[in-house]
Amino acid sequence: MRPFTQAFLEAEIVATLSRQLSWSHILGLLPLKSAPARQFYAAQCAEQAWSVRELRRQIERKAFERSEIASAQVFKDPYFLDVE
Repeated sequence: MRPFTQAFLEAEIVATLSRQLSWSHILGLLPLKSAPARQFYAAQCAEQAWSVRELRRQIERKAFERSEIASAQVFKDPYFLDVE
């Protein structure tokens, strides 16, 4: 419980997570180093009803990092061509 309360500092988040996710889900989230990643995966677990196995698979596939890259639009074409 101690690492859980250290990883999720806000009481509102703790109360919500404890209602929506199993302890196995929470144990899967604790090793993540960044708070935004933990929040992303916790939200996806709750919204998408991920199993613990699916949570582990998404963490291994780096779903958070891929979503960050996609939202930053890194691959967007920076050139604008004037058409006259």
